[in-house]
Amino acid sequence: MTRPATRKGSVRDIAAATGLSIATVSRALNAHPSVAADTRDLVQRTAQRLRAAVRAEPDGRPRPARSSTCAARTSSPTTSG
Repeated sequence: MTRPATRKGSVRDIAAATGLSIATVSRALNAHPSVAADTRDLVQRTAQRLRAAVRAEPDGRPRPARSSTCAARTSSPTTSG
């Protein structure tokens, strides 16, 4: 079974370009303390390069900004009395 094509700049693409694991790339992007500074720099530079390669639409127009919606579910503390 083949995987669908991923957009450039994804964690998977960065891992393939750097030779690092997906987990290491994820940790580096999230500034995990166990990742060495040189590894973090490599991941960040590669991410910027891959993002720059796909920044514009095929016709040259800039891509519209993505928006996301996040709903938080909260509950009130219960008190027993």
